[in-house]
Amino acid sequence: MGVPGGGRRPLLPTGTTGPCIMGLIRAAPDSFWEGSGHKQARDAAATARAMVDAGAEVLGIRVASPRPGAPGLPLAVEIGRLLAILTAVRDAVRCPISVDTSRSEVAIAALEAGADAVNDASGLTDNRLADVIAHAQASLILRAEERLDATAPVAQALIAAWEALVARALAAGIPTDRLVVDPGFGFGKTPEQNIALVAALPCLRQRLGLPICIEPSRTGIIARVRGPRRRAERHTGSAALVALCAAYGADMICVHDVAEMAEAAAVAASVGPPCGSVATGISAYGPEAGQGTICVRGIRVEACHGVLAAEHSRPQPFLVDLDLHWDLSVASHSDCLGATLDYAAAAAVVEAVLRGPRRNLLERLAGDIADRLLATFLTLRSGVVIVHKPEAPLGIPFDDVSVRLPFGRVGGRRR
Repeated sequence: MGVPGGGRRPLLPTGTTGPCIMGLIRAAPDSFWEGSGHKQARDAAATARAMVDAGAEVLGIRVASPRPGAPGLPLAVEIGRLLAILTAVRDAVRCPISVDTSRSEVAIAALEAGADAVNDASGLTDNRLADVIAHAQASLILRAEERLDATAPVAQALIAAWEALVARALAAGIPTDRLVVDPGFGFGKTPEQNIALVAALPCLRQRLGLPICIEPSRTGIIARVRGPRRRAERHTGSAALVALCAAYGADMICVHDVAEMAEAAAVAASVGPPCGSVATGISAYGPEAGQGTICVRGIRVEACHGVLAAEHSRPQPFLVDLDLHWDLSVASHSDCLGATLDYAAAAAVVEAVLRGPRRNLLERLAGDIADRLLATFLTLRSGVVIVHKPEAPLGIPFDDVSVRLPFGRVGGRRR
């Protein structure tokens, strides 16, 4: 694809507390930030330097409108405009740079010119885009489905959309430490859904196990709350939204006014969310309450597994017990289904393995169940699988034969 790999800067710095601030450099024709529309390259470079000096750790460049229904730019125009600004910004600063595009051709050109990440607001509508990013060893900011049903629970709807997209990105070879998800604040959602989205940030982070990027700066939600306002007059409302996003645990916050918003985010993150524990993982129930166990007992499936020839054709009962270790701090406070592990889905994983190809050993069955559980639930870190074979061919009376397999995750794989 012509994109060199290696040397990309990670989007999120390590060893820091509080959210990472992304400074927004907008040069789309409908950009609402004063002076940003059709920004000249030299102006973009000066803005980039000022943003980094004010506390921005990442910069985001956009030259095409992300708004639903907005006319797209011709491909050559988008590439030319983006490269002019990206090249100037890349020469001016050393921080990571993300570029907004949903086109693989644009991504290739930007990554070759020194971009570190691609921000795709389309949900991977270009089937080549994830492969391009993986090949370049770049990062991907991935937005879920923007338009939600007015009655849909926000967290569950976003998680359902994200899980499929994340699976596509992982299948293309983009590692989890190069993936960031964006809930599309302000796009295709009612005001109530946007407010619920902020409160659901801890739930979304825990369920997906991935960092969350959010862009609340100068959004139309402020006008809905305080009455009609020009976007340039939404400064105070933006600070309030930025503070809320930081308090509820957003990992990256995209802003126009870096100095003021970075200060608001830092103060809010140090205080934490209402009721304290939801975003920080410190529970009111005690120091160990966040670490819980979801137990499922006696999942029964008739299947043909075993060493003997007779066991290959005659189904017999297998019983499986699961102890799945999960951080329950968010679910225990939020009552949010998306914050916990779906035990019906866990039982379905067990059934799928037991009804799959024949295994000789209970040990192999237990291992395959553990592997499938880790692949299905990205934030499951450890657990125990017990596989019982109550009709095993021992030849003497007995109560049970079982294999107990503790498992955990190291580097994304079972240990």
